[in-house]
This record gives sequence, C-alpha cells and structure tokens, in this order.
Amino acid sequence: MKDQLTTDNLLGKKVGRLHILALAGKSKSYHKLVKCKCDCGAETIKRLDAIRSGMTRSCGCLQRDVARKGKLTHGDSLKRLYNIWKHIKNRCLNPKNDNYRNYGGRGIGICDRWNESYENFKDDMNDLYSKHIKEFGNANTTIERLDNNKGYYPGNCVFATKAEQSRNQRIKSNQRKFKAVRVSDGVVETHNSQTKFARKHNISRRNMFNILKLRPGCKTAKGWTFSWVDE
Repeated sequence: MKDQLTTDNLLGKKVGRLHILALAGKSKSYHKLVKCKCDCGAETIKRLDAIRSGMTRSCGCLQRDVARKGKLTHGDSLKRLYNIWKHIKNRCLNPKNDNYRNYGGRGIGICDRWNESYENFKDDMNDLYSKHIKEFGNANTTIERLDNNKGYYPGNCVFATKAEQSRNQRIKSNQRKFKAVRVSDGVVETHNSQTKFARKHNISRRNMFNILKLRPGCKTAKGWTFSWVDE
C-alpha cells in the first residue's frame, strides 16, 4: 500500500485507520499535506510522507489505544527494555519530543509490529537484550540501528554499549551526506565527510556539526551554512 501512495493516486485510499480524502496544501516546512478521516470519526490534516512511511496511521487515537492497552497488559513498565521501546516510539512519533527532528522528523519510523505493542517488541528483541545485559549490564545496554537511514524494525536493530553507540554515532554522522552553501556567493558543495570538508576549508567540525544539528545560535561557520541531504 505504501508504495502506491503517490500524489496522483492517493485519493480514496485507506492507510491504517486513515481514509485519505483530499490534498491539503503544504506545511510550513513544504511537506505535502492531505486531509483524512479517521475510523474514529475525526477529520485531520496529516503529512503525506508520514503516511507513506507508516509513521502516521491514525488521527492519534491509535497511539492512545496502544498506550492504554500496554499499561493494562505488559506489566514491565519499570524494566529498561520497556523504557527503550517507549523512548523509540516517543522520538519517532511525538513531534514535541526534543529528538523528534532527528528521527520522526526525517522519516525514521518504527515498524507496525513494534508500534502495535510492547509484547511484539519484547518477543523479537528480548533474547538479544538478555545476552547483552548479562555481559555488559542493564544500564550499559542501548539499542542501535545498523543502517542509520532506516527505522526501527527486526533485522536493523541490535544492542550496544553506550561507548560503542557513541563511537558509531560519530562515525555515521561524519559519513552522512550533507550540503554546504557559501553565503557570500551561493556556491554549493555536497559531501559525505564532515572531517574532509572541515580540513579543506579550515573550519571547526564541531561548529559544522552544531549547525547540522540545528542548535540555537549556530547558523554559519566561516561564511558557510550546512544542511543534511536526506536520500
């Protein structure tokens, strides 16, 4: 279904609980919007890319129902594995989360199976989790995606220590494709290595990274501005 959802043929389709009714312009960030009616009866405006990726499947009622069901059934709310699952959902699905722009905001989602219930996530990941905490301890066990441009699903997730994840995140971030624009004349360069670009132009990589992460007060570095290229 997701592959069929293009601007030309999306009208009349149903994805999850959403019936897609009409185009609804673009968001402030220029993402295409569609007007939908949810199975619960509510009408809502949603981003097309979020529906395509599976990140959005209802007006919000599905997430509330899943959360309500989870609280009543799983009984693991104080365990770290449950908290890992909860934080994955929050950064992928909740626009108010501080990390949303680096996850859900750039199309990183959680698979339907794991979004549906904690029990499904636990069934798929508990063996790997148990082996990891036995060797490294509960507090030093974090979840990591093998492909940083793909979401959370079986086959793309493993457990790593905090040190391993920090090192891997630096490597992945340094190798992620980005665009550099020189403010003075509009010259554009596209690169896969922040380190090489920083050396070439004698720029602090930390300053580049802060701009790419949209940190407050960080806009340019020696006349250059930077943005990620999401492929």
